[in-house]
Amino acid sequence: MRRVRTSPFLPHTDDVRGFVFDVTTGLLREIHPVENGSGSGRSTPSAVA
Repeated sequence: MRRVRTSPFLPHTDDVRGFVFDVTTGLLREIHPVENGSGSGRSTPSAVA
């Protein structure tokens, strides 16, 4: 997500969100970036309708 936020090709990067789709369970996880840049982001699973 840091790469998307720092892209010169996207003028509006203040509200960038990332998702991972698990093909096995059908769940969509939202990825929450770590603000200080260290470690991995948190993810929240949610069902896909």
